[in-house]
Amino acid sequence: MKQVGISLSPERMIGPVAREVYGGFVEHLGRNVYGGVYAPEDPQADADGFREDVIGLVRELGTPVTRYPGGCYTDGWRWEDGVGPTRPVRLDPAWGQREPNRFGLHEFMRWARKVGTEPVLTLNLSTRGIAEAMDLLEYCNFPGGTELSDRRASNGDPEPFNIRYWCLGNELYGRWEIGHKSAEQYAWLARETAKAMRLLDPAAKFIFCGSPNDMDWNRTVLESCYEYVDFLSLHEVFNIKGGSPGDYLRSVDRFAARIAKAVEVCESVRLLKGSAKRVKISVDEWIVWDFDRRADPAEKWTVGPHLLEQDYTILDTIVTGELLSMFHNLADTVALACIAQSVNVIAPIRTAPGGVSWKQGIFYPFQLASRHGRGTALRVDAADELYASAVWNGEENELALFLVNRNLTDELAVTAELEQMAALEVVEALSMHCADLAAVNTPEQEVLKPQALPGVVLSGTTLTASLPPLSWNLVRVRLAPAVTSPRTSA
Repeated sequence: MKQVGISLSPERMIGPVAREVYGGFVEHLGRNVYGGVYAPEDPQADADGFREDVIGLVRELGTPVTRYPGGCYTDGWRWEDGVGPTRPVRLDPAWGQREPNRFGLHEFMRWARKVGTEPVLTLNLSTRGIAEAMDLLEYCNFPGGTELSDRRASNGDPEPFNIRYWCLGNELYGRWEIGHKSAEQYAWLARETAKAMRLLDPAAKFIFCGSPNDMDWNRTVLESCYEYVDFLSLHEVFNIKGGSPGDYLRSVDRFAARIAKAVEVCESVRLLKGSAKRVKISVDEWIVWDFDRRADPAEKWTVGPHLLEQDYTILDTIVTGELLSMFHNLADTVALACIAQSVNVIAPIRTAPGGVSWKQGIFYPFQLASRHGRGTALRVDAADELYASAVWNGEENELALFLVNRNLTDELAVTAELEQMAALEVVEALSMHCADLAAVNTPEQEVLKPQALPGVVLSGTTLTASLPPLSWNLVRVRLAPAVTSPRTSA
C-alpha cells in the first residue's frame, strides 16, 4: 500500500471559498427546461408547472447561483418573447430545436426563488447589442415608473428582480458561435455594453467571455474594458476521449494551469492600468461531456429533444469531485463557477415522464462539497496520486477533507497532520468507488453513491485513512472552538 503524508495548518490559508462556485446552469437546451425543470403535464408538476422532484433535488445540490438561459442558446435569444401573455414560437439555430417560450424570465425567477438560487443572466451579444441589453436590465432591475419596468409589473412581478451577475455574451471567441467576433470587435462591444448598463445599475457585476486557451484574446479584451468588468469567464469540457483513465484524472491539473495563466494576464493588465480592483475568474460553464449529442434526427426542430443526456461513470464522478477541490485550492482567484447543466442535459439530475427522477454519480461529490466545502480553504501539498483540498469552517468548528486516490489499482494510506487544530472526533467518513468503470446509475438502481469509509482514525492531531483505489472521499473532523476562527464565505 502506497503512503502519502500531508499537513494542514490555519496559518496556510488560501482564502474564503466563494459560495458562488457551487453554481448551476439552466439552458434552453434539450430537456433541461422542457421535461426537466418545467413539465406542466407531469404528475410531479406544481401549480406553476415546475417538477417538484427536480426542485427538491436542486435544493439538495445547494446551488446559490444559476446561469440562465445559455450557453449557445443565448446567441438567438430574444428575451421579450418569454414575457407577457403572447409567446411566439421560434427556432433555435444553435441546437436545432423549437422554442415555445412558455418558460421565460418570470418563470425562471419564480423557479429560482423556489430552489433558493440567484440568477447569472447571459446577454445575447451575438445577434443583438447594447440597446437590447439596456432594455433587459431596465425590465429586470428598475423599480417602476418606466415603460419596461411597468411592463414587468403588469406581467406579474411588481418588485424588481435585482439581478447582480451579467455574462457579456457566450464564448464569442469561438467560431462555433453564431455572432463570433474578433478580440477587438468583442472588446469594444463588451466595454460599451457594460458601460451603458452600469449607468442604469451601478451595482451590476459583469463577466466577460475569456478564452481558456488564447491568452492574447484575454489580454486584448481586458486592456479595453478592465474598469468595467469584474470576472474573466473560462469554460472547459472534460472527458476521457483519446486518453487513458490516468490522463483523464489529471485533466483537472492542466485546466488549473490554464487558469493560472489567465490570472497572470489579469494581474499584468491591472498593473498596467494602475487599478486597485482585481478581476476574478468565473468558470461559469464546466462540463463533463463526451461530445455525443445523442440526438434522434426525428426530433429535429421539436420542443425538448433528447440532447446530451449522458450517463456518468465512476471516472466522471471522480473528475467532478476533483474540479470542486480545484475551486477550493484556487479560492483566492476563482469566485464563481457553474456546472453545465442542472437537469437531464450533461447533468447530475435525470428525469423521465411520469414523475421518475434519479441522481447520477456526479450528483454526490457536488452535493457534499456544496454542503461541507463552505469556509476557508487551507493549502494542501499532496502527491500526484492524491488530489486533495481542505476547507475549515470556523463557524461550525469543522474541517472537511476532500481526498481523491488517482491510483487505479492500489489503496493509498494517507496521514494528515492537523497542525494547531484541536481535533475532537471524526464526524463522518464517506467514499465513492466502483470496480466496474462502465457502471452508471439508472432509475432502477443507484450503483454510484457514497458509502462509509472504514478505518479512519484520529489520534491527537494525526488523522489516518486508507483510500480505496480510484476513489473520491470526504472526511469531516470536528474541532474545538478556536480563539481566532478563519473567515467563512459570505
